[in-house]
Amino acid sequence: MAATTAGFSSADALAVLKESYAEKDVQNLIERNSPTLARIKKVPGYGKYYVIPMMYSRGGAVAGDFTTMTALVSSTARNKAMQVTYGQAFSGFAISPKEHLASETEPGAFVQLIREYYFASTEALRKTIGGAIFGMGYGEVAPLLAVDAGSHLYVTMAAHGAMMLDIGSKIQFATGPNPDGAYRAGGAVTVSKIEDLGNDTVKVTFSTAYGATVAVGDWAEINGFRDGSGNPLLFVGLRGWLPIIGNRTGATWNTYIGTSFFGVDRSAYPSRLAGQYVLRNTGASEKLSEALVRGVRLARRAGSVPDMITLNDVDFGTIINEIKANQHQWQAINGPNAGGQLRATTGISSLMFAFSNTWIQYVVDDPYCPVGVGYVLETESVGMAMLSNKKPIDTEVPVTNEGGAPKIASQDVPPMEYRWNIDDLLATAPTDTTDGQGARITTQLFAAFFVRNPAHCCVVQFDPTLAA
Repeated sequence: MAATTAGFSSADALAVLKESYAEKDVQNLIERNSPTLARIKKVPGYGKYYVIPMMYSRGGAVAGDFTTMTALVSSTARNKAMQVTYGQAFSGFAISPKEHLASETEPGAFVQLIREYYFASTEALRKTIGGAIFGMGYGEVAPLLAVDAGSHLYVTMAAHGAMMLDIGSKIQFATGPNPDGAYRAGGAVTVSKIEDLGNDTVKVTFSTAYGATVAVGDWAEINGFRDGSGNPLLFVGLRGWLPIIGNRTGATWNTYIGTSFFGVDRSAYPSRLAGQYVLRNTGASEKLSEALVRGVRLARRAGSVPDMITLNDVDFGTIINEIKANQHQWQAINGPNAGGQLRATTGISSLMFAFSNTWIQYVVDDPYCPVGVGYVLETESVGMAMLSNKKPIDTEVPVTNEGGAPKIASQDVPPMEYRWNIDDLLATAPTDTTDGQGARITTQLFAAFFVRNPAHCCVVQFDPTLAA
């Protein structure tokens, strides 16, 4: 743009001209929040972990011969108890007294800085948790599709991964193919730029070079979500509860499913203890929509009443195109319903899936869901046990998968006092700034994500090349 004197013959005129303040809000340019997270029921948590009792077998004591049956009476109901540990995440900001006082009143700023900082902090938490519900607890973002082999300054990944990132995010790289691989040498790097490449991938550039050993297939992970032993600090999400590792075949899968998962070996009956699974038959050109119907069928067979399907918006769009290709419809144009205007409409506003008399009306395009995988969920079986106040992540439940983003002005202002636990949510502490004694406000989230009845949910793998 031209300099501020453009359109005026004399720069002296600028000294007496005012600025226009017609705008009432600071615009929020950040993406939408997760509709799946909004639908998940939050329940109170307490103690050292959240326990989920499960009967995974009815036993086999049944026979036409009484003597045979009596020999099997010890084969009765078999139970497991998941002991789901709590994950944690923190977000925060610091503000100086000068910043607060300068923006405290309406003439001083479009919005109070403490309100905007708090909004940005809670948005960072919401978007991290929105991605975490599809993860394994390592703060994993996405596997790398390309790396900068020369300068080691940028990587390319699927666009859904960028939903958890922003300018200033610190990233570690972990060896693939699964998110639990060891960190690569070189340490964390800071995101300085994110570019949409226009093909559902993004280029993420860093302020400093990453290690030379980083390779395609490695995972980008947010720094700070592993303990000193490499264990995840976030809660375990759907990638752990309804796994797709190794397309559920082979040695890697057998090792994974036999490993203790919150105290339970799930290998005895994976479709019950690790959820139903559908691998799309790409060789037979099975459509994504057809694979989803198979997922609904399996969930129904297992006794589920599924009521939500979650997909990435890329896969959602693919399914819309599948349906349109086989759709024949009549549309009134240039008639009384169109107000005398010639109108044409393309696209589909909502999807619904059914098998027999099971109808799923709530199908969401969730940009945090990985591309290539979908989830058929019974929302009664999915939840989050909250040690903390659910307020920062318990956004309004969308009725029909509406779009939109929250307004900055809707954010409340945190308490202006120093306390270590406010509303089971915040901690405020003094912090030194160049402009005086300020405050550091931290949002503290402790929660356990769980699927209390994995058998009633199904993961549908559209892309057979996905690692985890």
